Amino acid sequence: MEKRKFLYYNLNNVDNNKLSIIYDYIQNNIDHNENHNGLLINLSKLDDIHINKLYDLYNLKENKINYDLYQFKDISKLKKKKINKKEYKDHTLNNIEKLILSYSSV
Repeated sequence: MEKRKFLYYNLNNVDNNKLSIIYDYIQNNIDHNENHNGLLINLSKLDDIHINKLYDLYNLKENKINYDLYQFKDISKLKKKKINKKEYKDHTLNNIEKLILSYSSV
């Protein structure tokens, strides 16, 4: 919880080099909302993995900034989920079933 509070109070005071790295990380790995004011993320609902990575990105020294974000990308986000299409049975009703259903809808 301590890192979450630290990020809450200090993410707005980031210099431009780190800001672009943190922005890219959030865009690619974290669920967020975006409006004309910037990105909105809920730090209280983020996993500890993301909190630790954001904290590490915030604490990078200027001479250690590596613009390759591959090491920070979440592998689970890279895999695309296969969408299963639901299949429905084609069911035709006989006259008695139609009669029974007509009484139940009243």
